[in-house]
Amino acid sequence: MKTNMEQSVTKEHARAMYNLGCTEYLRLFCEKHGFDYEDAKDSWVSDEIGGVTCVGDYFVDMGVIITDIEMNTTEQDFVEWYNYCLDANEFGLVVPNFKSWVLGCPRSSKETLEHLRKLRQDLDDCIKKEKENTLF
Repeated sequence: MKTNMEQSVTKEHARAMYNLGCTEYLRLFCEKHGFDYEDAKDSWVSDEIGGVTCVGDYFVDMGVIITDIEMNTTEQDFVEWYNYCLDANEFGLVVPNFKSWVLGCPRSSKETLEHLRKLRQDLDDCIKKEKENTLF
């Protein structure tokens, strides 16, 4: 049976190796996409290495970074997925993870998203008009 000291050393070693692995994946991701690695490695949210970090104008989690590197995705894949997630979230649609996106998961078309945007604008305009008509 391991002593508390041995367990502590093992835990510290595991954490150090995990941090190193996450940092290396981040470095590869930044090099691949032309992001500033020095800035990104200091941009982990809440200083939690392996969680979410800011690279360029994007917030990404470790799963996205690993998927990007392991599946050798394109920058276009990444940007299209990221923008789709913003759009899908706006309308309460299912937001796919990056791996599912790359593998071709079902998604709403650009035309559908534009139609939803138009419907939302029409609704907002109707509400604004109704508010103006009911002012005292």
